[in-house]
Amino acid sequence: MAEREDLNIPVIATVGAVSVILTVASIFFVQSLYNGFFNAEFRRKITEAPVTQARSKLAEQDAKLSRYSWLDREQGITSIPIERAMLLVVDDLVEQSGSVDVGAQASGRSP
Repeated sequence: MAEREDLNIPVIATVGAVSVILTVASIFFVQSLYNGFFNAEFRRKITEAPVTQARSKLAEQDAKLSRYSWLDREQGITSIPIERAMLLVVDDLVEQSGSVDVGAQASGRSP
């Protein structure tokens, strides 16, 4: 068995203290690295992605609403731009009412 005088207490204490300091420093380094990657992914996936997706979806819908296209070519059904469709509806209402208040007729009120 080793005698108490054979143990080098200052060296053991120093190695232990250095080990604890290196372990704590490593934990802080890895935690800060993780936080940096987490924040970057959060911004990319949560903050920026929905805005980009929403803008592209709105642009796609706007393009679809503002062009002529075939819905069913065999039956002759087409899609027209929304602005043109609204003008046609108003023209039909004016034609049916004979210049009666179009706003009242559109809302269901009688003239």
